[in-house]
Amino acid sequence: MPTHLSSRERMLAALECREADHVPCCFGSFNILLHQCADQAEFLDRQLEMGLDVIARISVPEPHFDPRVRTREWREKIPGERYPLLHKAYDTPAGTLETRVEQREDWPHGDHIPLIEAGVDVLMGVDPAQDRTMDLTALKRQAAGAMCLWGGVCGYLTVERGTPDDIAAEVRQAISILAPGGGFILAPVTNVRADTPRAWENVRTMIDVWRSLRQYDAS
Repeated sequence: MPTHLSSRERMLAALECREADHVPCCFGSFNILLHQCADQAEFLDRQLEMGLDVIARISVPEPHFDPRVRTREWREKIPGERYPLLHKAYDTPAGTLETRVEQREDWPHGDHIPLIEAGVDVLMGVDPAQDRTMDLTALKRQAAGAMCLWGGVCGYLTVERGTPDDIAAEVRQAISILAPGGGFILAPVTNVRADTPRAWENVRTMIDVWRSLRQYDAS
């Protein structure tokens, strides 16, 4: 396990399912703090001052192709198969790149394949408080080495409305089950929105408990 990483290196290690120097903790949107900040820079700085790992939200411009690149898309119905195949080809001067996907019921893009249709790198929203059927041990076993898990604490039920003991229990459970082996980012799911004294006290409690447990036994 590395001895010291920057926040950026720590988050990337977790997203790549590698061991970091300790469990990262990222509050993401963190609305109750965002509304107190003049701009994105202050928002990031204040989170770093709290010892949190942060993500910066930036606008990504639409990609531009070489003018010689042509794209083709088509839908193929295969006899005997339940789901049709969607194809997309990029005809470039260096050759043709092609991708295909099954058009299942949960495919969100209609008959279109976006430019980047990669595998799932991170599962955000791991929330055992709101989903009482969630088996964290089974989830970690299935995701280990292949997908980063993000969450572990319920922002609404636990951080906004719970007690310090509730928070400590959820943080302890999340780190003990989801952190070993890497690939885990502790976070309140989905956000902390209630700007109340209890919510702020619980935010501080969550950070304190995380600091005390984040350097888990990786053996």
